[in-house]
Amino acid sequence: KDEILTRLNFGIYIKNANEWIGCRGAGEIIRLMLLNGKTTFKKLVEKDLKISKKTSSKYRDVKEIFSKMIEKHYIAPFNFTDSKSAQDKASEAEQRELAKVTNFIPTKKQVAEVKAKLAGDVDVDEAATGLKRKINAVTFDRPAKENQYFRVNYGKFNVKMRNKRFESFVGIRINNSAGLITKIILDISDDEKAEDIESRLISAQRIIKSIP
Repeated sequence: KDEILTRLNFGIYIKNANEWIGCRGAGEIIRLMLLNGKTTFKKLVEKDLKISKKTSSKYRDVKEIFSKMIEKHYIAPFNFTDSKSAQDKASEAEQRELAKVTNFIPTKKQVAEVKAKLAGDVDVDEAATGLKRKINAVTFDRPAKENQYFRVNYGKFNVKMRNKRFESFVGIRINNSAGLITKIILDISDDEKAEDIESRLISAQRIIKSIP
């Protein structure tokens, strides 16, 4: 349901991608990725953009844009297991664990023990995954594997859309200068830690330096 509603915003993503990502040509890459659902850097370059030479300036430009989109979390690595629902994954894991315990119909006690074990494993896995994502966000600054699949990060674009609405609201209710300051604060917060519910403290000096 959420993804269906998100699709209504694809035009906004494409229209604003160049500005939000800060790269001319980002909008076309986002358009192609949304059209395909997911893609690899290699497929994007060779089949979608028809770039044959890795030594060409166009190839270097696309690689730079792609790397920037990864760095700023506008696109994210995708594994085919990600398409499975949490319920399906849990059911498959439960069946695997039960197969280790018995070859016959499991008892209620065995099922309960397996579920308890899996619940503990999920907590550990989520903590490890969160740490891994933080590490990747810092170190993964280029498409190291050309065959790695990537998808557009809807959440990131939705945050930018929300920020734009805040900027517009403040600009209308107060004035354009206030709207600009709101935009700067939100942009700085978004670049540093977009997943926070509230923005971090930002000094007036930093805001002034960021005013164009």
